[in-house]
Amino acid sequence: MNPDESEGVNGDYLGGQRADDAPVVDTFRMAYNRLDSWLHFLEKTYPNVMAEVEDAIDLERRKEILKEIKIKTKAYKTEYRKLDNTGYLDDLNHYFLFVVDMESEILDMTEEIERIARRHKIGETDDEIHEQGTEIWRKRWHTAIQEINTVIEALWPSTEAKLHEWMEKQAFIRNKDHTLELDYIGSLAKGYKGPPKQHIRFDPTDFDVDANLYAPALAEYAVRVDGQTPDRERIFGRNTSIRPLHDFSDKIQKELVNRIDGIEEDPNDLFDVAIYATSTPEQLDYENRLQEMYDFRALSSSEG
Repeated sequence: MNPDESEGVNGDYLGGQRADDAPVVDTFRMAYNRLDSWLHFLEKTYPNVMAEVEDAIDLERRKEILKEIKIKTKAYKTEYRKLDNTGYLDDLNHYFLFVVDMESEILDMTEEIERIARRHKIGETDDEIHEQGTEIWRKRWHTAIQEINTVIEALWPSTEAKLHEWMEKQAFIRNKDHTLELDYIGSLAKGYKGPPKQHIRFDPTDFDVDANLYAPALAEYAVRVDGQTPDRERIFGRNTSIRPLHDFSDKIQKELVNRIDGIEEDPNDLFDVAIYATSTPEQLDYENRLQEMYDFRALSSSEG
């Protein structure tokens, strides 16, 4: 997977977006990832230069920029969903310009790093640094995957057994398919973040992780007994009364915080298990009608 490759509307980065998702500005993603390459490269190859960079540049500003973009994205989606919003094309343009402004800050940071590097007579070209930095990042991403795998694989077998035992005792479960297939989701699994953060690279120094569970019987229980409604075909285990999932999530959360660099305790973002659950007929009907209205509004705006 090339984290900088733009694959168009049907590619990894733009595929699967909803109509109300904010647009992804490819140039921002590429600028951000290029800055990230510089930092990985310097940290590993020229730590003395990296120390000077940290003194000269407020690198925490990168994370602040992402938070600002995320807030702006939420506001954009709220306005887009208002079907009487006839100025949504203006909103789109304003959002794009906002991200471009944030991109300029990222480019300024990179230019300052390049000036510092030239003073130290670093011989690699910008493209070589980007290539080497990307490879360093990729190894750190893969290391994070291996570390998470180790934690989950140590605790999942016993939980799987407890879930099978639990399902056998539930009279409300009619589905005889007791399959349990676990993996995980999010930027760790894909290598890049979602549209609210412009599909930038996975950050091995600051991330969270959730699991994804294909379990038809548990999905049925969550809907029929707990009254849960799927959101993007997921129901999170902490919102259900399935006790083995709660216990598993709590144990994983503790292990992740204690053992994995880049994961910190956050009571608002605990490890959870997302149970795959198909959308209800009512949800599908609503989503289809909503899309039709979005399409009609777009057509009316273009004709106007």
